[in-house]
Amino acid sequence: MNNDKVRIGVVGCGAMGRNHINMLKDLPDVEMAALIDPCEEIAKDRLEKICEPAGQCPAIFQDMEKALDSVEMDGVIIVSPHTLHVPQILLALDKGLDVMCEKPLATTEEDLLKLMAKSKETGKVVQAAYAGVISDEQAYVKKLKETGELGDVTYVQGRVAQRWWPHAETGWRGNPELSGGGQVFDSGSHLLVSLLWLTDFDAEEVFAYVDYMHMRVEINASVAVKFAGGAMGSVMISGNASGFDHNATLFGTKGRAYVGLYGMYMQHYKNNELVKSTKADFPANVCKRFVQVIRGAEAPLPLEYSLKLVRLQRAILESGKAGRPVRPASP
Repeated sequence: MNNDKVRIGVVGCGAMGRNHINMLKDLPDVEMAALIDPCEEIAKDRLEKICEPAGQCPAIFQDMEKALDSVEMDGVIIVSPHTLHVPQILLALDKGLDVMCEKPLATTEEDLLKLMAKSKETGKVVQAAYAGVISDEQAYVKKLKETGELGDVTYVQGRVAQRWWPHAETGWRGNPELSGGGQVFDSGSHLLVSLLWLTDFDAEEVFAYVDYMHMRVEINASVAVKFAGGAMGSVMISGNASGFDHNATLFGTKGRAYVGLYGMYMQHYKNNELVKSTKADFPANVCKRFVQVIRGAEAPLPLEYSLKLVRLQRAILESGKAGRPVRPASP
């Protein structure tokens, strides 16, 4: 690795890829080495409108393997349809690169286990792009739980609601061969991983109502969760709401805390007294954190949490279809 610049390739230059490219262009210690997208026109648009005005000149490729063989890189950021994540991550790991990938890393337990094994074999990092997990707001709430400031956390609640269904109706998110699932796997990943990360609870049993709205992937889910140790929880995942709303709440015997799934806001109450309240204008920069990881910092979210996540997601869908409680696969 060049000590002055970390060389990054971006795989997938669509809407979310554009967001990552915008984050990267503002990092002075980053060289964007390659933009990779099967649609050359999209990659060229990002090059001309974002990269070149910022003094970045990445090469354009339509094929990921060709790009990795042609350009020296230290890491890649993968922002492609969900079911492409695993083969692309495995390819990058085999090429000796660290990886940050948009959520979810995988949509099946079998695939997630492959990623864990390959990461261990190569010694390279696989980082999921969860802004909430690296935020000051979620770090504060996690510490409240760990230090006992909230008392015994007996109930957790989470919600994510947005007008998501048009993406499923017209784009790849509505095709399970590309998405691996609907809103439970899309924005629902941010919600569920936040609850797992903040509490360190293991989901023991779930009962879910799931609504597909006559589409091929789930749009809404209402989920009751029983955690190992006795805590309970409720989860709302909505893909046909107006606007955008998100929250994770921990209720304890001494207090409660509310936090955004992407960080950005937090409230801590002791009984009914507000102890602390914060608000940020933007989510934490996942690309900046990835560069720090490439330089040797610890990865923010161990892959074991992504394994817990995919087991929980699959249990939710299974419960919704079967109309009965389902126990996620054991660790």
